[in-house]
Amino acid sequence: EELRQNEWKRWAERPTVRLEAFTDASLTGWCCMLMLDGKKHVRWGRIPQALAGAAIARLEMYALLELLEFAFRVLGLRNVVLHVGIDSTVVLGAWRKAYSGDEVMLEMLCRGREIAEEAQSEVSGFYVRSRENPADAYTRL
Repeated sequence: EELRQNEWKRWAERPTVRLEAFTDASLTGWCCMLMLDGKKHVRWGRIPQALAGAAIARLEMYALLELLEFAFRVLGLRNVVLHVGIDSTVVLGAWRKAYSGDEVMLEMLCRGREIAEEAQSEVSGFYVRSRENPADAYTRL
């Protein structure tokens, strides 16, 4: 009986608000876009010098990390499910497995998961084609 109550408590405490977001990166810029209260909240910038010339998967992971910092640390969101559209199957696979053989990506992945955990939130991803990704245009500014 106690086990059932604990299971119910864990289920009841799970995040219930679901938000949609998108990320993208190019060789020159990155963007994260969060849909909140019917508005687009956009954050974008240039690729940092430390990642200049990096493989595109690293840049895409950087954009995801920026989204998590923006959503959970800047906007202060808590206890939500963040469903992120990403056009990189490499990043989606790494996030789902919680692992990457690339040390730089793994470090960003671990930081992102820590940020989400601190915010008591869940992050899931889905594939979006580049041409259908609303964050894509901002990466080329």
